[in-house]
Amino acid sequence: MSHYKILEKLGQGGMGEVYLAEDTNLGRKVAVKFLSAEMAADLEARKRFTHEARSQAMLSHTNIATFHEVVEEGTKVFIVMEYIEGQKLSELAKTEKLSLPEVLDLAIQVGEGLLPIFIFCVCRGRSPCLPVFVFVGTQYLVPK
Repeated sequence: MSHYKILEKLGQGGMGEVYLAEDTNLGRKVAVKFLSAEMAADLEARKRFTHEARSQAMLSHTNIATFHEVVEEGTKVFIVMEYIEGQKLSELAKTEKLSLPEVLDLAIQVGEGLLPIFIFCVCRGRSPCLPVFVFVGTQYLVPK
């Protein structure tokens, strides 16, 4: 897998799995999202996956994870993106009771992350909008 060393599994979704990895060339942690083997075998799914990665790589916002590259190595297809440490908002909601001002602050940050995505989709005639990773502040993650 070129210069990425997998450290641990972070999660799993409908399209594949996400891992914490080390970029051994640059000495930094990154998140690597692999397209599942089943999806990678489907040419249309591969095209959609790489297209979504290229589209998201065009976005730049504090609350959106930066995509570094999309890689196709044989049967493996993966996206390398910025790794941001934090807690999933869904986990936070289970463990802490948030005040109304805290909830409103989080909602505003989510909206601020989604706005550039919406504008990007509308300006380019893309519907529905692409799934993305939106980050809230420096402490909480909002999974797609």
